[in-house]
Amino acid sequence: MNSSITHRFHKAGHAIVLGAATVLFALSAQAGTATPTAYDSVVVRYDDLNLATAAGTQALYARISSAADRACGGQPAIRELRMQQQYRACYDRAVEKAVKKIDSARLQALHAERAPATKAG
Repeated sequence: MNSSITHRFHKAGHAIVLGAATVLFALSAQAGTATPTAYDSVVVRYDDLNLATAAGTQALYARISSAADRACGGQPAIRELRMQQQYRACYDRAVEKAVKKIDSARLQALHAERAPATKAG
């Protein structure tokens, strides 16, 4: 049973909130397999960063990436192909939405450089 995944991002001062409304990963059919922990929201603060610099932009991108990983439950085991696909879709959407919310040309350029190629046409 897959439920839809929703994300909410709010810009409050110099922080964004990454949220996953539903837990992305279901219990594995195999006994003893742990379910990754997903969070309803993850706050990313960036008031201490100067987004006019490459270092500040890179630091924020790393924070966004880490928060997306936590919000989506962490990367599942490599053998869990379906869960890997769900995680990757969640992670990519979370990072994309956060980058758009912050509305920084430097951050958008860095994201375009680091993001995996999107599906063609």
